[in-house]
Amino acid sequence: MGGQLHIHYNPGVSNVVPASIYLDTLCFYFESVTVKYIWSIILRMECSTDVLTAAFDKIVALGATQAHLKGKFLYCWPYKWEDQVNWELIQTLTKAVTAWIIGVIPGVSNACISESVESSVIWSVLSCPSHWRHNTGNNLEAYNKLLLYCKFIHFFFIMDDETEAHIGSNEYSTFVGCVGRIVYKIIRYQVPRTELKTDELFHYINQTSEFAGNILALIVDVAEDLKTNFGATQDSVEYLAGVSDKCFSLQAWLGRNDLSHLLNPYTQYHVRNMTGGILGGVEFVFALEEIYVPRTVRDNYFWNRCYEISGFLPLRANDVIGVEREWKAFKECGKSVDNTIYHYMETTNCSFEEAVTRCIRKHNFALKEFHDILKYSQKGLEFLHELNEEERMIFAKSTSTMGECMAYQIQGQMLMSRYNSGLELTFEKSATMQDALRN
Repeated sequence: MGGQLHIHYNPGVSNVVPASIYLDTLCFYFESVTVKYIWSIILRMECSTDVLTAAFDKIVALGATQAHLKGKFLYCWPYKWEDQVNWELIQTLTKAVTAWIIGVIPGVSNACISESVESSVIWSVLSCPSHWRHNTGNNLEAYNKLLLYCKFIHFFFIMDDETEAHIGSNEYSTFVGCVGRIVYKIIRYQVPRTELKTDELFHYINQTSEFAGNILALIVDVAEDLKTNFGATQDSVEYLAGVSDKCFSLQAWLGRNDLSHLLNPYTQYHVRNMTGGILGGVEFVFALEEIYVPRTVRDNYFWNRCYEISGFLPLRANDVIGVEREWKAFKECGKSVDNTIYHYMETTNCSFEEAVTRCIRKHNFALKEFHDILKYSQKGLEFLHELNEEERMIFAKSTSTMGECMAYQIQGQMLMSRYNSGLELTFEKSATMQDALRN
């Protein structure tokens, strides 16, 4: 069942972990009844003043040499840990997603490799709102939302793997651009199932990769399900479609067929937030939860910071968790990889250990910023002075949902056979946030 995960508890703070990771429910005290109502929506988001670090220390094989993968993730709210992972639910969903693939595209066996599907499901189960997975046994709607989310995530995983296989080829830039544009059109309900194979974008994609052409039927089915069973419209999925497009089309930068643009750290940071796919998952959860975030809220500085960080944190954690696997892909198989650790090593000539430290530090400071924004908003939403009361409610609900989507992402990635990290975490309590950040 997925990758092996080992958790160590520091005997000196055994009363803190995992009990402190199941954090106490927040109570919010505001004078305005309307603001109370706004925050009643997100009472399920739990907050704690506990500041933990999750330390790891492993010798990894980088080809013929060995390196020290060592560091400490900051582990403060909204990060949490699921004490009992529901493997029965994961296996049920894995079987359901596999059966769905076989039903939609029979004979395309590469789309439903068991380990691949299970990894997609683990990611989905541990990056969805917790009330979905905790209520699947007695709430059919929660189960159906989670199942559709698993289908969406699996499509993006396998399509991303397929586009990655074409890096460096002459058709790469055009190929990923076409994939992005047709995914956008499908999600905006501009390409119905009956017209998919007559679309000119499909013809180019299918010529380049028959597998990519085949699996487009999966995202068509997901979009139709989202519309039929969850009320999605062209307007409500506008941002979901846009982010999904960029997940593929921005993989190639300004017509280039390689990843040399990623050696510019500024470009890499901003492009990776789009191509990493995390924000697509967040937008899909918004769609399923019927959270429509208008432009007025998206333009708010603090909302925008939370959104950017919610896309950044899982990717930066993944750079660490997937570092050994990606080294093998990079050095042994000749594949280009987008991993900040290797970018640091190449552009600054630093050691592997120094690159890991820089990677972890940026993750930790970004998590602190997200934590600080949401914690400050507990005092009231008056600082969002340019938003009206309805927009403040949307701010509260959408940012708390972002927090839910990232809360268990480190745990999920470590359990996935896709990354097979073999990391062991040791949780320790820090006296202050500054102490945790200095580690």
